[in-house]
Amino acid sequence: MLERRDKEITDLKRRVANMVVVGKISHVDHKNARYRIKSGNLVSDWIPDTQARAGKTRSYEGRDVGEQVVVVSSSGDLSQGVIIGSIHTDAHQAADKGSIHRTIYPDGTTFEYDDEQNSYSIHIKSGGKFILTIADGVSLKG
Repeated sequence: MLERRDKEITDLKRRVANMVVVGKISHVDHKNARYRIKSGNLVSDWIPDTQARAGKTRSYEGRDVGEQVVVVSSSGDLSQGVIIGSIHTDAHQAADKGSIHRTIYPDGTTFEYDDEQNSYSIHIKSGGKFILTIADGVSLKG
């Protein structure tokens, strides 16, 4: 009886510890939008991540191997978890002030909006292209 109770307590402790896990992406399957996460010695099964939109209007921002993420699993079973976000590291810092909304791509291309300056800028590295396709024309006001 005590042995069974000890096993149940151990299982509950494990589940509570696995409700929120910080780890790094170890494997990527962009086609199926899923990832495997390494935290300590543990490597998860394939799990999904959250996106800003996933219905008729949808967006997808794939994550990278080595990216530090937070996984939440309400049951404590990591195979039922979902990635809820990424954590900035010393190697990949966020913007230097709160009014900056910035996306930086691996080649150094940046998209940046500064809501204090009302300024939107796109910087494309040498050799890159900017392609804009509009079916019925364009109107620009300055």
